[in-house]
Amino acid sequence: MTFTTDHVLIVNRALPVSTAQELVALARSRPGSLSFGSAGSGSSTHMVAELFKLAARLDIQHVPYRGSAPALNDTIAGNVQMMLDQLPSAIGQIQAGAVKVLAITGPRRSRLLPEVPTMAEISLPAAEAASWGAVMVPAGTPEPVIATLNGALLAALGNGTVQERLAAAGADARGSTPEALTAYIASESDKWSRVIREGRITVN
Repeated sequence: MTFTTDHVLIVNRALPVSTAQELVALARSRPGSLSFGSAGSGSSTHMVAELFKLAARLDIQHVPYRGSAPALNDTIAGNVQMMLDQLPSAIGQIQAGAVKVLAITGPRRSRLLPEVPTMAEISLPAAEAASWGAVMVPAGTPEPVIATLNGALLAALGNGTVQERLAAAGADARGSTPEALTAYIASESDKWSRVIREGRITVN
């Protein structure tokens, strides 16, 4: 593992809500009438939004785009009402006041957005999620080589400058052992398989 990145629940500024709880109440009062944009079917922005839908028991419509930028632009324009974008992609528009940010999907608040509550803090712990990055090697790579690479990676991720550079971009340095990464991938596979089944998600 090298880093994790949270997603942020953002909404169009004209939507008459100021908290995630108000958004959930509005969506429940108007089933099927609100929509969310994503970077495309099966993208992280799509899957995290589907997880949020399941956790909050909402009927909101998915509108896939060809990338995060056009989905974010249409959220700003009001053509869709909301998005669960990756923090690095959305932070500029959030700081510019182009959208309202209601919650973050990580286990703790972001240093970039310390006033924004987590999903657990808005009573939706099942909506916690992150995008992540890792370094992989081909199957069959000798264990001593893997250990050497992992040690160098952990040393780099422990460097304060590296951590600050990642944090400034909206990511958290997160090293792990190869075994911990294997276990994490297995748990993520189980988690998102359930979302696909329960959300009846297909990719065209």
